[in-house]
Amino acid sequence: MFDRTPFAFEKARKWAVSREEFTKGARYALRATLEGYDKEAPDSKVLAFMPLIERGAGDERNFVRKDVSWALRRIGGRIRVLNTASTRVAQKLAASDVGSSRWVGKDALRELTRAKARLARNR
Repeated sequence: MFDRTPFAFEKARKWAVSREEFTKGARYALRATLEGYDKEAPDSKVLAFMPLIERGAGDERNFVRKDVSWALRRIGGRIRVLNTASTRVAQKLAASDVGSSRWVGKDALRELTRAKARLARNR
């Protein structure tokens, strides 16, 4: 519902600081769905979420971790510049000492690698 409203980006940012699992997870799910609907969002607006994704990846709760990975994968599947940025974040997370961050990084890298090949073919 929120992904098609004018305040979707602001809600996603606000929800990121929530301590509630489903509210925090909804923030990343909203970010992921925005990638499907808001194709006109400037890259800078999308890239501003990368620090939030990095922070959220350290959350051990299952729904948060899955939604963080989903957001990272959706952002990286949009265009080449965002794929490059998402891949860098995923590689950093995959090398982390924190288990949930490592899981998010490895999970995202599998799909981001396929997305990079697809984006290269569709120049």
